[in-house]
Amino acid sequence: MASKEKDRIISASVLPDEQSYEYSLRPKRLTEYIGQQKVKDNLAIAIEAAKAKAEQLAKDLGIRLVRIVNFSEGGNYPIYGRAEFKALSADDAIPLPEIPVGENKIVSNVTITYEVR
Repeated sequence: MASKEKDRIISASVLPDEQSYEYSLRPKRLTEYIGQQKVKDNLAIAIEAAKAKAEQLAKDLGIRLVRIVNFSEGGNYPIYGRAEFKALSADDAIPLPEIPVGENKIVSNVTITYEVR
């Protein structure tokens, strides 16, 4: 971690002692996500595609999917917010971030781990 990042009051990096708290704040089920309907719809499609791919692979290998033992979702999402920037400075010297006009491509990776027999 760069020294500049380490010295910041607010950081995008999760500190080791914050890890369990960070995960407890995240939704456990797709139905727990609030807002962002398009993101939820696309995530549901990605989950179904991963599930179908796992089922086909299991069939090809002659094994049975028992249950999902782990699910993770990640990606590179742009985060724009005034609070993060204002917290870095006592005054309003830091300008608000510029949000690009047009279309942004946001990638989300879905990984599902199954117990197999």
